[in-house]
Amino acid sequence: MHCAAVASIKRYVESHLDSPALCVAAICAHSGWSRATTYRLFEPEGGLVHYVQQRRLERAFAELISGERRRRILDIALESHFASEATFNRAFRRTFGLPPGAARARASGSASGSIRP
Repeated sequence: MHCAAVASIKRYVESHLDSPALCVAAICAHSGWSRATTYRLFEPEGGLVHYVQQRRLERAFAELISGERRRRILDIALESHFASEATFNRAFRRTFGLPPGAARARASGSASGSIRP
């Protein structure tokens, strides 16, 4: 039962990553679970807020290394719902071990044109 609830919440999060309205209250309203229960369900993921931030960072990583269109890091940071480029840079470095610009440079310099987080 809990696995199905977590999977449902993850699908909801994934489909709403671009929404500024994606927050704990919206997730709880969608799932029908209390805030405390939802937090408990996501403890193995490092917490619900951490999970959402990780998914946004992974999407930003994909955008940064994509050769399709080159956008400013600030634009990607703001689109990913970070308050500033500095906040985004810190979270990105903490998660992937290198700053966003370096990830982009590595992707541009690699033979295949792509790297993985």
